[in-house]
Amino acid sequence: MILLWPKLWQQWNPSVALKWRGRPFSPSSRTSIPNSPGVYAFVIEPGVTPGLTISVLMYVGKSDRPLRQRFGEYLQEMNNPTGRPAINTMLRMYDGYVQFYCAAVAAPAKPKDVEDHLIETLVPCMNKEYPASIRRIVGAFS
Repeated sequence: MILLWPKLWQQWNPSVALKWRGRPFSPSSRTSIPNSPGVYAFVIEPGVTPGLTISVLMYVGKSDRPLRQRFGEYLQEMNNPTGRPAINTMLRMYDGYVQFYCAAVAAPAKPKDVEDHLIETLVPCMNKEYPASIRRIVGAFS
């Protein structure tokens, strides 16, 4: 389910400026991922229609460990049938179309707080846990 909720977008008020960097989700991108804590997003970008940009935000997460390490864990999970089924399926089904966007989060800001704000504003379809502020809204559409 994709939930587009303009009222939530209008309430976007980040506590920290994020400098997003996108890379293809592939082993060759690993060294270009920041080696610091932060937030990340999996975005599907089909790239099949020249001149028409299509992107679908699938998942938002945070890492208190280096983002590069978390990226590597996802690479391993992609080929591990005992990993989280939804994430594993997404990574395999859209292989070649998945972009990994990430942004470092420096102290005193906390990656968890930034992640919660992103999730409650953008409502990514593959996130399973939502902040209390939007749980009822999401429940109404599922």
